[in-house]
Amino acid sequence: MMRDVMWAVATVFFLVTVFFAGLVALWLLPFVLIFMLMTRRF
Repeated sequence: MMRDVMWAVATVFFLVTVFFAGLVALWLLPFVLIFMLMTRRF
């Protein structure tokens, strides 16, 4: 019983972490592209 609850909590925590990592990556992607373009120009 306790092990199942711990596995469920760990799975949810892992999924939420992956979800937020994806959101942050999508939010930072334009800045990274702009930075690459600016550094390539000079």
